[in-house]
Amino acid sequence: QGTALFTDQRADTYLEDGPLATWQAHIRGDANSFSADPLLDETGHLRAGSPAQERGLFLSAVDHDFDGDPRGTPPDIGADER
Repeated sequence: QGTALFTDQRADTYLEDGPLATWQAHIRGDANSFSADPLLDETGHLRAGSPAQERGLFLSAVDHDFDGDPRGTPPDIGADER
């Protein structure tokens, strides 16, 4: 619950407790990232309508989820494939 905050403690690029948009501008990247409630059920699996569904990038080394289920195209974000 709440908003994620981002910190960069490198001396030449210091940032403390910035929101995602500030972090993205700070590093000039991470443009595809977003912050949202993933809508997990009580077992940690994605519920229907999760914003994590079909938002991931396919990686050949990660073709199955935590439960051993095959990844979709595009895959869901996180350890679970709905």
